Amino acid sequence: MRKLLLILAFIVTGSSLAEQNRPELQVTVCEPNWDGRIAYLAYISGAVVSPDDLYTTTCKEQSLEGLQRVDDNWESAERPLRTYLVTKVKESSGCDSSDNGKTIDGYLYRNACYSIANNEYPEYGDELLCLEAWSLESNVLTKITCQIGLSTFVFSPHEWFHHSNFHGDINDFGGIDNLDTYRQDMLTVSVGQCSRF
Repeated sequence: MRKLLLILAFIVTGSSLAEQNRPELQVTVCEPNWDGRIAYLAYISGAVVSPDDLYTTTCKEQSLEGLQRVDDNWESAERPLRTYLVTKVKESSGCDSSDNGKTIDGYLYRNACYSIANNEYPEYGDELLCLEAWSLESNVLTKITCQIGLSTFVFSPHEWFHHSNFHGDINDFGGIDNLDTYRQDMLTVSVGQCSRF
């Protein structure tokens, strides 16, 4: 029921009730991390300090650049800015995150399952296998990268994000009856800010 109310609030307002009432600075407590070391006390707003934390964040686009195929040319195009509801979810049959990860240059990279939906199409929040980057020094989740075909969604739970929307149908016009009225899916790159609640 709580999830349904959050989604409904998200659809109506573009943000959550929890986000609107949340304090700006949250204290992250010291916790042992996965290898038994104690993480330092971090005053990071919205910090995620455990791989077991299931959380939700909203990511609002602030700027977007797009290209749209019109006739034989690509033209600059716009669409309304979107707000994304990003939720870390438990592993399911559609998303296997059983990889324990590997350490590279002070970061632990682990697979995790996320659902990403936007306010324009909230019903299409599919579960995605994403890659989390955890700082070994601070035991804080710093970045999540989700690959959606040729598109990417890269974010930090309470900082910036960027999203690219690409596809491979650049020259695939053979089955189209009328190129004059055909508008191929827009290619976009957007950036914005995420807020955890």
